[in-house]
Amino acid sequence: MRMNHSLKSLSAIASMCLLSFTLPACSDASQGKQAPSTTASTTDPTPIQVSLEAPDTINAGDIEVLITGLKSDEGTVRIGLYDDELNYKEGLRSFRHQVIPIESGIAKCTFESIPYGEYAITLYHDENENVLLDKRITGIPKESYGFSNNIKPKLGMPEFEKTKFVFNQNKMHQEIVAQ
Repeated sequence: MRMNHSLKSLSAIASMCLLSFTLPACSDASQGKQAPSTTASTTDPTPIQVSLEAPDTINAGDIEVLITGLKSDEGTVRIGLYDDELNYKEGLRSFRHQVIPIESGIAKCTFESIPYGEYAITLYHDENENVLLDKRITGIPKESYGFSNNIKPKLGMPEFEKTKFVFNQNKMHQEIVAQ
């Protein structure tokens, strides 16, 4: 008997937690329509999750990249933003990447909502769009390439330490001259 009373109490508490409320209707001015209201009630078993936390935009920002010195407008520029030395060195997964068009020898892109930290950028001009950095028999690239801090490697990939930069502001501009 006592157990039955406890279950009723728990049921009453659970019912009090499921408050009925209506979300305000949103208007879509571009369509001249009003979105229907969404109502939740104690008879609707669908759980509704509400987050009271604001997104972490305080410690994130945008990195705008301008690439100059491209030899032609043919193809695209493939650019990677790396946050990890191993992935950078091995040419593995970048933190973010983009494929961007070229106009008048210039390419521009923005990496948005990037958490503050240390990053390095690599890029190459994929003139024939074969998704590879084409090289000569000697291993020297045929297509233009570039790195953050405009590092010009003597042989092979430059070290992460040389190409990395600290990102700690709302908006940062990086200019890379293709070589």
